[in-house]
Amino acid sequence: MNAQPRFFAPLARLLHWLMALMIIAMLFIGAGLAASVSERHEWLIHLHKPLGIAILALVIVRLVVRFSTRQPPLPTDLPLWQVLAAKASHLVCMP
Repeated sequence: MNAQPRFFAPLARLLHWLMALMIIAMLFIGAGLAASVSERHEWLIHLHKPLGIAILALVIVRLVVRFSTRQPPLPTDLPLWQVLAAKASHLVCMP
């Protein structure tokens, strides 16, 4: 029953890809904001703010899911420097 999972939880995968799409959308919105002085600028701001708040909320949900589910182990054939980089990135990102 305590076997390591082979995959990330479906909710974690869904949150990952949803946030990836939202962040990419924010990049395009930001570029549009920087390049626009037309009436489109205000519309982009009204889109940018709630999308940023939604991303922040999803970060919190994603952290809860991450710490409440078991994670699959790193691949055994991963080079040592990548294993160390993966573990170090978790340490650096933790508050």
